[in-house]
Amino acid sequence: MMKNLFLHEMRQSLRYFVWLAGAGLLLGLLARLRLFSITDMPLFALLFYGACGIMLYRFWRTMFGGEATFCFGTPMSAGRQIAARLLVFVALSVCGTALLAASILLQGEEMGRLLAALPVGQAVTLFLLVALSALLLVVSYAFALTLGNLPVFRAHRLLCCGLFAAAMLALNPLLLRVFAFLPDREMIIAGSEPAEELGAHFANFSFSIRKLVIELLEAPVFIGLTAMLTRKYMLLE
Repeated sequence: MMKNLFLHEMRQSLRYFVWLAGAGLLLGLLARLRLFSITDMPLFALLFYGACGIMLYRFWRTMFGGEATFCFGTPMSAGRQIAARLLVFVALSVCGTALLAASILLQGEEMGRLLAALPVGQAVTLFLLVALSALLLVVSYAFALTLGNLPVFRAHRLLCCGLFAAAMLALNPLLLRVFAFLPDREMIIAGSEPAEELGAHFANFSFSIRKLVIELLEAPVFIGLTAMLTRKYMLLE
């Protein structure tokens, strides 16, 4: 049953990813041919947050929207429900990061040239870092959506979901202050010129060791709390 849920969710999510992939590759190609003007950071943001948005939309729809009857009509436990979706998040985070890298390389702007110049080991490190950041972002907001859909908030669930999502947005900066004693440095630190320039290029996304440590601490907490809240939601439905 868990396998069927995973495959169903992957098929449905990939229907949206096809459009995102087409848009990303088309924009990259048009920018390379100088037929459309879009710089690398806006393209990166569009694809990164677009992929995360697709995952969160599917989570909302299957847990609390039009496909919720399929979800709650199965004998699966809350833990297995969340585990199936977590596997989907992992797979789609990897797919989204691969799409992002292909579009940036196709575009051929500064970020693409720096990425192409990285040694294989550093490129793999950066790939995993971006995929992990997308996964952890989706997991934290999935918890916010689950919390906002509890029956106690049912009358104003959209407002509550928005407030809890805003709280998740503010949580990382607060934790960065709490864990200020942790050493902090850029993740791309091999000393090569392309790596240093690329690290500076990604400064807006704060891909640093301290942030990664904090997100790795957050992830199991959010996953566990989401499973607990889902169990409570299923019992109360």
